[in-house]
Amino acid sequence: LMNRTDGDTYADIRKASIAMKQELLILEDKENKSYILKNMYGDIAYSNGLLYVEIEPSMEKYFKCLKDNFTKLKLPILFSFKTNGGFQLYKILKSYAYPPYLTAFDKNVAQDGQQTISVTNSVADWRMLLGYVDIKQNALEETGKRNPNWDKIIKADKGAMYQRWQDFNTRVIKPGIEEINAISDIFVKDVITETSGRGGKVSRVTFVVQ
Repeated sequence: LMNRTDGDTYADIRKASIAMKQELLILEDKENKSYILKNMYGDIAYSNGLLYVEIEPSMEKYFKCLKDNFTKLKLPILFSFKTNGGFQLYKILKSYAYPPYLTAFDKNVAQDGQQTISVTNSVADWRMLLGYVDIKQNALEETGKRNPNWDKIIKADKGAMYQRWQDFNTRVIKPGIEEINAISDIFVKDVITETSGRGGKVSRVTFVVQ
């Protein structure tokens, strides 16, 4: 799947294991303005070519009761991505691209005529969803029990990459879309931006997916 022939596989698996161990999962209910932060993984060990991953005990009930609201992803497609933007954006958009919200590809219809679905979020939410916001910083605690204020968290993140929309779009969004359209089983037909405030700052972004 990984098509690896170099000698750095062990180092990369170790790096990925550390990232998994440090990752926080946000279980968010925007309607009720509440969220829970959880560590997804317990012990992670690698030995003799096998990677062992323990699910954090408090997360066990979520996995055992997982009967709906989940997306199956094809590993050959995931392992084909070279950009973080493409990889992360694909996972999110793919979770909306399934029946009955979006019908299967019709081979008798040109790409431009395929059914579409729109996925909209604020720029701050897209930055968070794509992994460009440090949710571990102290600013998150200041939001209390309410829905996290991602704009505030982004501004407090001094080491954040691509803070300006122009940079974020050029370095993350556009390359990600190009890769998604080239190698995956979904197609991003259009990107629609909405502006607000002084200077027409881009505040919301909609991806039109086929």
